[in-house]
Amino acid sequence: PSVLKYGAIDKLTDGGMPRQVRFFFSTSDVDRDNDVIDAAGWDLANFKRNPIILFAHNRHDLPVGKAVSVGIENGSLVGVVEFATHPFAETVYQLVQGGFLNAVSVGFRALEYAINEERKGIDFKRQELLETSIVPVPANQHALIAASAAGLDLDPLREWVEGTILAWPGA
Repeated sequence: PSVLKYGAIDKLTDGGMPRQVRFFFSTSDVDRDNDVIDAAGWDLANFKRNPIILFAHNRHDLPVGKAVSVGIENGSLVGVVEFATHPFAETVYQLVQGGFLNAVSVGFRALEYAINEERKGIDFKRQELLETSIVPVPANQHALIAASAAGLDLDPLREWVEGTILAWPGA
């Protein structure tokens, strides 16, 4: 099955290049769903051929960036994201730089896993990385107000929200 895993993943540092930011994509820690993703089990081969970074797992819009590097470091899946230059990607980049967005999420296909009855979660042992997304989780309604006050152009984000609402089933 395909799986999306959200979490409060910390931004580490600027990747040393303009428009590049280094992130923890995933760790082997127990997450909010009581699941564990084994960092040693990542299959990155196909992702490295198409290293897209999306916004909120929306595969219907243009990517907001690409992973210029990805790999396992000290038991974590780590990557450097280079942001694209189209208006929506620029908004996401500015929100990341401003600290208003600092979470990522991995979309993956589970290859080998076991139910952990004691923890009431899943232990993902092998998984194929499909994509990584910058996500607004946890959502904070005041972050956009602060971003606007900081002079960030939020029109591309508003357009994304409107498009998402219109595309929602039953809307």
